[in-house]
Amino acid sequence: MIDQRTAPYAALLLRVTIAGLFIAALYGKFILKPISLWWNGLLKAGYPEWVLAYALSAEFASAVLLLLGVYTRWVSLYTLPMMMGATHFWMVRKSFWFVEGGDGKCLSSGPSCCSPKRCWAMVLSR
Repeated sequence: MIDQRTAPYAALLLRVTIAGLFIAALYGKFILKPISLWWNGLLKAGYPEWVLAYALSAEFASAVLLLLGVYTRWVSLYTLPMMMGATHFWMVRKSFWFVEGGDGKCLSSGPSCCSPKRCWAMVLSR
């Protein structure tokens, strides 16, 4: 059963957390590495430019509008296809668990890890 007193705070915490993750992703694309590295890498992978523009617009919309709580459901619906596409992109290239080494173990030694894209997509659908 949902506690009606604390439900708004849980939604606020979820919104701010997801917006923070999108802000961190944008920070990585624009500050830590040049955007051209990301853009050109995906162009070489065969994605059209409109997909890349959509991905950036979805990240910006999620970072700003989810943080402010403006049109949260519409922003989530707008961003969800991008997150599913990002999940598919990594699943095709790095196996189901998105492991760097391709050994299929998420907790193995080395630089292997699970991508948070699936988790973001699941949280956005809530």
